[in-house]
Amino acid sequence: MAGRCAGHPLNSQVASGPQLNDQQTKAMASQPTHREIDAPRCVTPYGSIVRGDWSSLWIGDRGGSLHRGDGSLRAQRWISERWVYHQTQKQSTEHGVATAPLGHDNTNISLSFLDEVTALAAGHRPCDVQQTVEAKRFLKCWSASHGAQTFCWYSIDLSLHAERLNAHARKQLHKASLRDLPDGSMFSAPAGDFLLLGGRCFLWSTRGYAAAVANGAHDVVDVLTPPSVVGALRAGYEPDIHESILKLM
Repeated sequence: MAGRCAGHPLNSQVASGPQLNDQQTKAMASQPTHREIDAPRCVTPYGSIVRGDWSSLWIGDRGGSLHRGDGSLRAQRWISERWVYHQTQKQSTEHGVATAPLGHDNTNISLSFLDEVTALAAGHRPCDVQQTVEAKRFLKCWSASHGAQTFCWYSIDLSLHAERLNAHARKQLHKASLRDLPDGSMFSAPAGDFLLLGGRCFLWSTRGYAAAVANGAHDVVDVLTPPSVVGALRAGYEPDIHESILKLM
């Protein structure tokens, strides 16, 4: 898979870079942000909702607002099984690009994602209403990875919900070898959360990808991206990747 970055395809063959140990990568990922927005709304690959300082092109929800009137998070982290995302600056439709409203109030705060691969890892999928072109591509790749069966969005949402949360309503991880994962997959390690791309692993942070580390081809990792989404990636779905990764190529 060649991920898309700022409208341009990324070469899946990423140039080699320095190897970092766990302490170095942890320090880079945990550097303080320049400012914090009022409400926690930034979603990590793990699915947690935190404060962040990015201005993202990607927003979404989990079936409804998760915030109180003062902007603080409610205890509940999802309203329904329909976890979606779409672009803020435009809506991608079959009839072209249409502008989308950007505003929100304290009772309807959208979730925000660094990029599309982050949204997918957290268990969200393209919105079939406001991101229809990408949603149809995703549906096609999802179906191909499941043996070309016919799926509706409701059944996909139920399948994703079963894969994204465990019996304790926390992030559900699954084990896999790095060599068996497609580009665009994300996984968790002691040093942080990583994106796999072109045989390299890129450390995720709230401000972008902070470091590139060597890929141990036989390492078994805790995969953050739900198994069915991994299947869609393997079948050819190409999500957008934050432009910060270009500096690490």
